[in-house]
Amino acid sequence: MSRRSPSRSCYTLTFACVTNTPRMCRITLPPGLVPVATPCCKIMSSPRNSPVARSGLQPAYSVLHPTFGVYLALYMLRNIAKLLFAFPLVAFVATPKPWLQEIPTSAGAQQDWTEIRTFFEVPASKLSTAEDSLAKKAYLRQTVGDMDFFGRPGFVCPGTTMPYLVRALYDNGGTGSFSLYWTQRGVLVVAHSSLGSPRTVLRSALIACLPAAPSGVSSDLPHAM
Repeated sequence: MSRRSPSRSCYTLTFACVTNTPRMCRITLPPGLVPVATPCCKIMSSPRNSPVARSGLQPAYSVLHPTFGVYLALYMLRNIAKLLFAFPLVAFVATPKPWLQEIPTSAGAQQDWTEIRTFFEVPASKLSTAEDSLAKKAYLRQTVGDMDFFGRPGFVCPGTTMPYLVRALYDNGGTGSFSLYWTQRGVLVVAHSSLGSPRTVLRSALIACLPAAPSGVSSDLPHAM
C-alpha cells in the first residue's frame, strides 16, 4: 500500500487475481494518482522510476497515472536502444552475394573439362531483363520463344542439349571473348579471356546449350599481358 498522507483519498480498483474472476478492493492512494478500474487477471509490473513504483504500491495493482503511458514508452525505447548498441551495425547489413563464384577445387583439372561451343551473349538492350531473371539463381532454363526475345530467332540447340540463360562476368570487354566449359561434376565454367591488366568486372548473361542443368556456375577471368 502507499504511504499515509494527510490528504488521502480512497479509490476502488481492480487488482491482480488468482482466479478468472476479478475482485475489487479499496486502497489508499496519494493525491495525483488516478486508478483505472479495469479487470486485470495477471500481474502488471511497473518501471522502477514510474509514478506507480514511487507511490509504494505493490506492482500487482492495476493503478495508472495520467503520464504512465509516457513513462512506459520512454522506458521501452531506452531498453531497445541499449539492445541496438549492443550489437555491431554490420550484423544488420546483409552482405550481397557475388554474381558468380570462383571455380571450386572439386571442378578438377581443366584438361578434363568439355568445351561448350554453342552459345551467344545476351545483347545489351536485353541485359537488364536477363539480370532480373537471374536475380535468385545463376542459370534458368529457356524455351524456343525466349530465343526470339533475346534476338536469335530460329536458334536451336544441337542434339539433346537444351538452352539455358546463365550469368557471366567480364572485364576489358573490347579485347576479350567468352569460353564455356563443362566439368566432370557438372559445373559450368564461364571464362572470359582478355588482353591487358584486370579492370572493373562487369556483369553479362549468355544463352548456352547445356547437356543438363548445371550443379553450379563459376567464373574464370584469365588475362594475357
